[in-house]
Amino acid sequence: MKKLIILILILLPGFCPVFAQGYFDKAGKISQAEADMTSCSFDPKADAVVLFDVGESSFIRSEEGFDVLYRRITRIKILNEAGKKYAEVSIPYYKEGNISEKVTIERAATYNKSDGVGLKITILDPKACYDEKETKNWRLKKFAMPDVKPGSIIEYVYTISSQYHFNLRDWEFQWEIPVLYSFYETRMIPFYEYTWLLQGRQKLDEYETYVDEMSLKKQFNSISFNDVVYKFGLKNVPAFNDEEFIPSREDYIIKINFQLSAVFPSTGGKINIMTTWPQLVSDYLKNDDFGKYVKKSGKNSSAVLSQDSLTVKTQLQKFNYIVNYAKDNFKWNQENSQFSDKSPSDLLKDKIGNSADINLWVVGAMQEAGLEAYPIVLSTRRHGKIISDFPFSDAFNTVAVFAYIDSKPVLTDATDPLCQNYRLPIQYMNDKGLVIDKGDPKWVSLQSPAISKLTTNIKIDSIGLNQTATVLNIATEYEALSMRNKYAGDPKKFNDYLSENEYQIEEGSLVEKNSYDREKPYFYSYKLKNKTEVVNGKIYIQPFLHETFSDNPLKQKTRTYPVDLTYPVRRTYLAEIVVPEGYIVQYLPEKSMLDDELFDLEYTAVQNDNRVNVSFTYTFKNSVYPPEVYPRVKTMFDRIVKKGSEKIVLVRK
Repeated sequence: MKKLIILILILLPGFCPVFAQGYFDKAGKISQAEADMTSCSFDPKADAVVLFDVGESSFIRSEEGFDVLYRRITRIKILNEAGKKYAEVSIPYYKEGNISEKVTIERAATYNKSDGVGLKITILDPKACYDEKETKNWRLKKFAMPDVKPGSIIEYVYTISSQYHFNLRDWEFQWEIPVLYSFYETRMIPFYEYTWLLQGRQKLDEYETYVDEMSLKKQFNSISFNDVVYKFGLKNVPAFNDEEFIPSREDYIIKINFQLSAVFPSTGGKINIMTTWPQLVSDYLKNDDFGKYVKKSGKNSSAVLSQDSLTVKTQLQKFNYIVNYAKDNFKWNQENSQFSDKSPSDLLKDKIGNSADINLWVVGAMQEAGLEAYPIVLSTRRHGKIISDFPFSDAFNTVAVFAYIDSKPVLTDATDPLCQNYRLPIQYMNDKGLVIDKGDPKWVSLQSPAISKLTTNIKIDSIGLNQTATVLNIATEYEALSMRNKYAGDPKKFNDYLSENEYQIEEGSLVEKNSYDREKPYFYSYKLKNKTEVVNGKIYIQPFLHETFSDNPLKQKTRTYPVDLTYPVRRTYLAEIVVPEGYIVQYLPEKSMLDDELFDLEYTAVQNDNRVNVSFTYTFKNSVYPPEVYPRVKTMFDRIVKKGSEKIVLVRK
């Protein structure tokens, strides 16, 4: 379970040009012990190990007042071939309009043992660095360290200069590989106040705070001050290596989050950044690109929606009419946002927009049509869960629609044309969202109570040197949405997916139905041929082919965070096997049943004349399972793997 230590820092004094200097002075100085290391003492199977990772943040004078300077040095030992991927480095930085953070690579080098004395040093060519756009405002500075092989040590030092004070860098102590030492130092000045949260640990190995009176006092306008220094450190941090069924690693990895909570101008006074939820809701409603945009959208929608038609429709018909119009006429530009980027009239003209442009327009259109509808702000799964104790708007990154239709609450979104009108996209299903309406703040669960189903019908009707089979899949709810978004209308992608299971698909046999009809189940079928497994004259038939889990996705003995399946799911497998002439059934798998508050499972195999019918159904009744029931979830997967892979044995008469 995610554990938080919540400390509010009222940050007073400082700027000093030197921080965590001891480790930066070690740049390029590789010890013999590091060069000789072949494994991590507390994780001998690790592909690589972070020898140390040290960062520092401070405020430096600029023409506008202060910039934030972030500096970092990282040294990693590559232990085997798989570990070479950690030599590919991505540094995120922020850009808004014409103002961008500046990333400077101070030093980057690879160290290898040489045949002679000492180490061979290969310096990164600056031309090997390049920039890549990740989102509208976030970029990545990327490079691959040179001459990397098992046994290499890589080290890189970089700085980020930022005009954005809200971007005081967070610090991740934990990687996907073990970390021997991780340390972060911040030096604060009296004009900014931050809140910080320690996630994933009860306490730090090192924590220290003090006023740096060893340096000269700094002066800004009439205020003189010294730095206030905060030091955070952890040793021997285990790898974060079980990422199955979590919405975002950012929710559970050991790290410190910083959030600007107040600004103190040098002229006096205080500007609160961290506010209350009621005030935050009020700010949304007054915002030109949120609340006022909704009102403009309502007036704007009457120009394109048939008002005469709306007056005679039921609430449900109005709801579907408006959502369908948005899905059919607006294209999502793949950008999540809480705020609109354009006017409602430009949205109608351009027919493309971000999530706020589209969904806030839908809210306005529904309100204009007499429906009770509100925006609901939320955080997508990759963006992380909301910490409701701290009312910050940047905890959210997108907006959807919350409405009451015939007095029943409904969540919807118009960015995904393949998603049902009464459902949110999968990426939005992340704990809870905040309804933006006057009155007390209202939180709404984003989880779907409906069970998503996938039924697989398999008929193996010809068994010789090869066996041929016909497979039909029927998917509903989010199982259907997932398949539609991946494969609908793209036979090549589907064939590539099926080929991963080593299927030989009969050319032209793939058939899809209801590919784009989001309100109906999604069907797809195909014919395949596989080599028959024969051992000592016996034929071994796997009735469900490769359709079930072949391995338990949960590897860890224990788990401290939930198993998040996104939505409840039921999988049903029905197989019919025609026994070839001259053979009889020697072995059928045993019946198995389970039914409790968390899961159900039923497996039966029955012979009728020359046919064997096998039925296998299991259900995960919850979308999220807390860590205390992890052993039961893992055992459930073990049973699924075991029963799904059991074989029927045929022998000659």
